[in-house]
Amino acid sequence: LISIFLVNFSKSSLIRNIKSTSLTLLSFPLRTLSWTFRWGYSEEKYRDIQRKCLKLALENLYLKEMERENIRLRRLLKFKEKSRFKFFPVEVIGRDPNLINNSIIIRGGKNIGIKTDMPVVVADGLVGRVIEVGWNSAIVQLLLDQNARVSAIVQRSRELGIIEWYQDNQCLLKNIEKRDDVKVGDVIITSGMGGVYPKGIKIGTVIKIDHQIPGLFKKVIVQLSVDFSYLEEVFILKNNE
Repeated sequence: LISIFLVNFSKSSLIRNIKSTSLTLLSFPLRTLSWTFRWGYSEEKYRDIQRKCLKLALENLYLKEMERENIRLRRLLKFKEKSRFKFFPVEVIGRDPNLINNSIIIRGGKNIGIKTDMPVVVADGLVGRVIEVGWNSAIVQLLLDQNARVSAIVQRSRELGIIEWYQDNQCLLKNIEKRDDVKVGDVIITSGMGGVYPKGIKIGTVIKIDHQIPGLFKKVIVQLSVDFSYLEEVFILKNNE
């Protein structure tokens, strides 16, 4: 108001200086007030955008998890349709702390009919066998256990051997003589001998053969078909149909 008055009533140098000073003084609180309004609006808007981004991120993670679960269930369903065995699914709920990575704990035990030595499988192949059973949980020994032994057969040539853990996700096919017909790429399956594992369950694929070791036998390394790092659901085999 003072500035308007001075503009209308005087044009002298002194008055112009007074006008300039008064405008500067009056504009400072206005700029501050305006900046405060803008800052408050921007901050609130920023927080609102953050909330929306977080909500979208959580929804995206949920949808991705549902997609992964859907893929797993479809694979399990496909396995169920193709399998000639009777089985039922169970959930993996943990690892046995005493055996570290060599066993898993499953939900379900005597309450749903699980017994020791029942084979455990997934769509990719053999997982192991049940070694301890409680009322509502059980422990499964994985093929990664150094004490695990499985009678196996080369699917193509029918050569017999014994599967035992070697390193990481690999096993050895033992008792294979140097003259036996085994090649890289051969699929290894359970032989059905021993009374624990039914015949025909995939164990893995031959990835390396060493003929140079001393003795009658050659070293046959098998890459296991199951990825034991991501077991969430498994199947308990009951018996042949």
